[in-house]
Amino acid sequence: MAKGLGANRSRVVIWCIVAILTALALTGLFNYLRSSGIDHDILRLNDGWTVHQNGKVYENQTIDLYQFPDGPLGYRDSITFSKKFVFKGRPPYMFRIRASHSAVRIAVEDWTVFMYGYDLLMARKFIGTGVFSVPLPYDANGRVLNITLYGGYKQELDRTSGFEILSKEVAYTDYMARHSYSLFIGVFLVVLGFLSVVLGLVGYGFNKAAYRIVLIGMLSLLVGLWSMCYARVIQICTLSFVETGLMEYVCLYLIPIPFLLLLQDIHRGKLSPIKWRLLRFATVYAILFAVAAVVLHLTRVAMMSQLVPIFHVSVIVTAIYAVSAGMIYSRKNGTSEKIFALGLLAFFVFAVWDIIRYNLQYYYLFTSNLMNMTWVPFGALLFILALVAAYVVYVFKSVAEKAEKDLLAELAYKDVLTGLFNRTKCEQIFDVLDQGNDDFAIISIDMNGLKLVNDTYGHSDGDKQIVAFAEVLQEALNGIGTAARVGGDEFVCIVRSSHLSELHVVKERMDEMTKSRSQNLAVNLEASYGVAFRREVDGGLAKDVYRVADERMYAMKKESKSKLVRH
Repeated sequence: MAKGLGANRSRVVIWCIVAILTALALTGLFNYLRSSGIDHDILRLNDGWTVHQNGKVYENQTIDLYQFPDGPLGYRDSITFSKKFVFKGRPPYMFRIRASHSAVRIAVEDWTVFMYGYDLLMARKFIGTGVFSVPLPYDANGRVLNITLYGGYKQELDRTSGFEILSKEVAYTDYMARHSYSLFIGVFLVVLGFLSVVLGLVGYGFNKAAYRIVLIGMLSLLVGLWSMCYARVIQICTLSFVETGLMEYVCLYLIPIPFLLLLQDIHRGKLSPIKWRLLRFATVYAILFAVAAVVLHLTRVAMMSQLVPIFHVSVIVTAIYAVSAGMIYSRKNGTSEKIFALGLLAFFVFAVWDIIRYNLQYYYLFTSNLMNMTWVPFGALLFILALVAAYVVYVFKSVAEKAEKDLLAELAYKDVLTGLFNRTKCEQIFDVLDQGNDDFAIISIDMNGLKLVNDTYGHSDGDKQIVAFAEVLQEALNGIGTAARVGGDEFVCIVRSSHLSELHVVKERMDEMTKSRSQNLAVNLEASYGVAFRREVDGGLAKDVYRVADERMYAMKKESKSKLVRH
């Protein structure tokens, strides 16, 4: 036994190693393909810029992560970056810039080649965030490039990221390659979420346990969409930065709702009343916050981007409460809950690193490939995969528990020796028959000669006699009625109205099978029986019908000439 368990563990370890090596090999292949799509000759225009803000001029500025020297831009304020453009590559050129909630104007000398968001700015509307790849004129090389940013309505801007020049041939491939992880993870989460929600809703009609997979699907869908918007890879689908910007914040504000509902489903019936009420309050608050954010944005009282600090505080408070209340991790948690906690921990680690990365860039202007890459999608992927794994464990556990309960319930109504229904089940059937008005027949049967077998050959042969007779009875009633063993050698058969005309078939089958089954037994199978119908009994209660059938069975036993009856 121990040797077998050791072999199983070794097999599991081997296949886990194979899975890890396969994942590493596929990741290496993906990285190789990804690197082939990146433009390594990209020109970052970081140095030598002249900055104009509020009538002031700042010469020879370095633009990488650049904090505006004269403070943040208010509504319709502007800042202009100017530099003589020199690029050694062949035209056409693409100028790439990331603009966050600001209108953008790009000009060569005084000739405007690109304009975004100024109409939204004048209408006091929300200006989204996007990465713009702007083709420059063939004769732009050697001329002055001017980039002007305008502050949005209730959307202050105090810094910008660096500007890049690259060949038009590789511009789009380069951007997608650099953000391919976010793209593929986001697409995977969206597809997984979509399928989980649809299949979960279908499955909910059959089993309420599918409710959890619906919540996991909603969470996966929201996280996937948010991460694609956050990394701007959603631009492969649409260039409407207003819509993608709104989608980013709506998804972000909706994410806590399915998460908190999932916590409710996991801990239903396990929390104290006060903890349960606080969890439900947090869920209601999350719903109201998301609705309020949309309403405030549509009425222009506040832009969605302005509510992010409040959202972060709310999430932190809720997270602290969930952890302190033992909803995330507890030693008492089962395997499913522990997998859930592990996935959440992974997401938390990646999210914290992303916050640190963002603040290092924002306040200290640190920049590198590691700093420029968002890590939240990786944490989101691990979290969703952990949720799916936890759900699989939960389903298997539920199925096992249900099978165990069904088995126990079946054993409670089954006779251990014969496998027929027992007296308890027989009485339940009687109760069901009493609730209807249809006719039925009850057959009371008593085996003959069982005492003779027990006294002469022993109880083991007596049990064989009972089992053989039960098999005869079950086969004789197959498709016609129900049999139950209600005592040592006492049996009851119930035939409903739709099969009353087939009672003679039961007798013919029994006569035939008792002869064939008696060949290997101590004595021949023989029984006395009595039949009674509901229509014969006043009131028609099943117990009274059974009593009449029992009386007729004893009358038959008394009149029988068989030697077995006398024993």
